[in-house]
Amino acid sequence: HGRVTPRTLGGGNDHFYESPIRSLATARLPNTVYSGAEDGAIQVWSTITGTHLRTIHGHIGAVIALAVAEDGALYSASADGTVRIWSG
Repeated sequence: HGRVTPRTLGGGNDHFYESPIRSLATARLPNTVYSGAEDGAIQVWSTITGTHLRTIHGHIGAVIALAVAEDGALYSASADGTVRIWSG
């Protein structure tokens, strides 16, 4: 069995989370990972460089589920009772 070495996104002094991560989704293209937090924010990360790309705001409750559709749209569900579709 091969040994797996994890890679941390952000790392260093990048502290984008002041609340716990509650959900995660990956997109093959453009090589991104989305993480949803208890504070309602969605963070976008590069899987190539591991750097934080941007923050998406739009929920007032915890982001409890994330999914990426085949067309690249990001779907987020929140404890505030909303589902949002993000594209572009």
